[in-house]
Amino acid sequence: MKTIQQTIKFLVAILFAQTVTAQTPATDPHWQLVWEDNFVFFDGNKWNKEHLVGPAGTSLVFIDNNVSVSNGNLELGLKLENYSCPPWAINANYFFVNQYLTGLPYTHTGGAVKATPLFNVQYGFIEARMKIPYTSGIFPAFWTFTGDGVVISGGAEEIDIFEIIASDENGNIDEPYILHTNIHDFPFPIDLSSDDFSALAIDLSPNFNYSDWHVYAIEWNPNRITWYVDGLITRILFNHNVVDPQKIIINHGLASPVPLSSNLPTKMLVDYLKVYEPINDCNTSLNVCNYNFSNHDNRVKKQIIIGKFPLCFNTLQPGDNVHLRATDEVQINRNFVVPIGAELFINVDPCH
Repeated sequence: MKTIQQTIKFLVAILFAQTVTAQTPATDPHWQLVWEDNFVFFDGNKWNKEHLVGPAGTSLVFIDNNVSVSNGNLELGLKLENYSCPPWAINANYFFVNQYLTGLPYTHTGGAVKATPLFNVQYGFIEARMKIPYTSGIFPAFWTFTGDGVVISGGAEEIDIFEIIASDENGNIDEPYILHTNIHDFPFPIDLSSDDFSALAIDLSPNFNYSDWHVYAIEWNPNRITWYVDGLITRILFNHNVVDPQKIIINHGLASPVPLSSNLPTKMLVDYLKVYEPINDCNTSLNVCNYNFSNHDNRVKKQIIIGKFPLCFNTLQPGDNVHLRATDEVQINRNFVVPIGAELFINVDPCH
């Protein structure tokens, strides 16, 4: 049992018994669902199929034939096949890809989708449940980029929720428990030869394998980005500088150098995608002596002050999971008890 006898002002704090547990929408009632797709059918209002987009440094082009919906899943295919751009597409876009300059055939085709401008996201909680094939040479990714039609403010352009680089420099298969996370800050106009990023490879061994179903997510707010896998925090990054509305992108791509894998074709499966935002009441302050946590109003407040006066006494009960979110300050005073078996999460972030 912990008793807080003095005033503590929390900026970001998580009190817990054993592990860093997730404050995801499944456990934190401050979140509300903004939009989702369970992939009963392909919804063209929410998604565009990427077509004739070739990532730099690879011999792969994304085509819409590799995007489909089946059995409640979005399916993104990756194939070993030659594909030549039609004459009108040569040198039409992505000028840094050799095949667009020459018209020579690509050796692989992949599948990719990006959210339409109606579904751009500016801060919030983004999660998807996915299953990824385990074979060398693939480069699947779940990421965001400055939304179509958005005027770039000068901040960072890209959040990689994950990239899986499933081969080493020799084309050998990589570990099935490594996820790569990045923030890319491209100069504008975009120059891929000079980008600033905060890269970190997440080692989830020994019991993780990306070929199983997993839920990948980020919480993105003005102060920080928090990465989650299956509801557990894997990374926290402050001062990320990603401020513009973003489009969500999911793709099944190819690593470089190109390994001519005999394990193709493969499919990357997406069960659902969900986007949440906080429920805000950012002009309201809460200042109480003895607080009834069972009646807590799960909206983000401007300020929360509990137990400021000498005779105040507040205690959680075993099994309680209490979340306090505010924009300016959360202040816990004097006699405040968090017993073993209870959890208290406190967070202070700007209203968004």
